[in-house]
Amino acid sequence: MSKSGKRKQGQGMLQQHMQRAKARNAAREGQWDLAIKHYRKLSAGRKATVRDKIQLAHAYKENGEIEPALDTYLSAAQAYPFDIDAQRQAGHFLKRLGKTDDAAAYFTRALVSDPSLEDIARELSALKADDVEAFDRTYLRGALAGRDLSVKSSNALSSILSVKQRSRARQAARKREWKDAERAYRMALRYTPDQPALLVQLAHCVREQMRPEEALAIYRQALLLTPRDSDIHLHVARTLREMGRLRAAWDAYDVAVEFRPGSRILEEEIEAFQEQSGIDSALNGTPTQFSSRKATPQRIEQLAEEAWLTHRQKVTFKFLSGALAYKD
Repeated sequence: MSKSGKRKQGQGMLQQHMQRAKARNAAREGQWDLAIKHYRKLSAGRKATVRDKIQLAHAYKENGEIEPALDTYLSAAQAYPFDIDAQRQAGHFLKRLGKTDDAAAYFTRALVSDPSLEDIARELSALKADDVEAFDRTYLRGALAGRDLSVKSSNALSSILSVKQRSRARQAARKREWKDAERAYRMALRYTPDQPALLVQLAHCVREQMRPEEALAIYRQALLLTPRDSDIHLHVARTLREMGRLRAAWDAYDVAVEFRPGSRILEEEIEAFQEQSGIDSALNGTPTQFSSRKATPQRIEQLAEEAWLTHRQKVTFKFLSGALAYKD
């Protein structure tokens, strides 16, 4: 970077620091209109952080502006799906508004990222969404409340190191050396995190080692980044099916079909699932149809609606998936 470039970067960082200081001072003095003004500028900037967005939502809330506060909390949670506090704050605000089902959905998004969160587990227990069946359905609702996020770019060195690890992972997978493949994919994710394709391949490797619960959690992490990917919903359905969680598997199949309508192969798999598992009788003759359009609240649905990936993005996604094709 040139000296002038470094100077501009330094000036930008200084301006941000001053803007945050002004916003915090205004908030401390209860001048919420002024705090909102400063946090909106920060949130609109190129270097905006999730903290800026959450603080903006707090300021709206304290100023009595419920609609903008809700929109901002949800936007932060969806834009930063692995940020625990963003999911937590969205859940708490929805709960405060009496939207308990939606609150539980965002709490499950946090728990998928970090199962050790005791406060979130208590919230789900209080909302009666902590048993396995309730969690499965609530998480699906939470995943579908999100939006497809573009794959983050990494610096050149990180990308090179990630490619090297992916190559090792594919070689190990071809030899069915799943533990080595898992290790390599985890290393690749350290260099290039938040890559749904890498998470899916990691989940495949874990699943091959007979650790379905862990694989399911990783598939669900991938769905936080790309909730409208039919293939991932299909992998979730198959994993749940193997675990004997038939109702949740049925719901996941339903969503997979919705995002890939007219797929005869998928329809045949679902028909075979019904015949082999006796799904109709297991669900008391009334299979649970989970429609993402019907089950997701209108407000969240509107925020979540994003255009499908462009052809170029789809090609990139498939390329990043690597050569490891997963078969049942």
